[in-house]
Amino acid sequence: MPEAGWNKLSPAEWDSLVDQALRFSVGGLLYREIKSRNFPAEYFPGDARNRLREAYRSQATNNTILFGNAAKVLASLADNQLPVIALKGLAVAKSLYGDIALRPMSDLDLFVKEDDLVRAGRILLAIGYTQPLPAWESMVRTFHHLPPFTNKSGVIIELHWNIVPPDSSIKMDLEGLWQRARLVKLSGVEARAFSPEDQFLHLCIHACLHLQA
Repeated sequence: MPEAGWNKLSPAEWDSLVDQALRFSVGGLLYREIKSRNFPAEYFPGDARNRLREAYRSQATNNTILFGNAAKVLASLADNQLPVIALKGLAVAKSLYGDIALRPMSDLDLFVKEDDLVRAGRILLAIGYTQPLPAWESMVRTFHHLPPFTNKSGVIIELHWNIVPPDSSIKMDLEGLWQRARLVKLSGVEARAFSPEDQFLHLCIHACLHLQA
């Protein structure tokens, strides 16, 4: 929207804009955009500003907790010489958005090799995560990730071995994903992330699989 149009929005239009931003989980992004433009206060109704600021602060708190837990998990996996690739929000919140509060996240997604799935799950159990399904070790190839693990703080982790379901028509070069992955630092812990090209591919596939509505 051109800057000249912001001062023409009515309170009802601001409410509608904020409603849509929150619906699509981009309230934090909209809040930063408006703040960066230094609009006069009269252009930006207080109620709309407060709602967006609260969305930003809430996501900042949530993601800080997630990144703190991710650091502990990544360190534990590294101590056990188990390679891992950070997926989705964990991989891009800082590197692409520049601020972890701007990328909506509800859980942590980690990518490990199929042969390492059970060992990775056992490591999570050893550091305080729980798995509600007793037969989870036998479900390695049922889906492209194991059933979620949860800790006492409510942090959820999904261990993936593929980025598409086993019955998908899309066939992934898993070895290629690992070969092209690059080393990154996440909350001070070394891990891997997909190459930019594979990152883009994964986000597109994820959108097609889960965000069709």
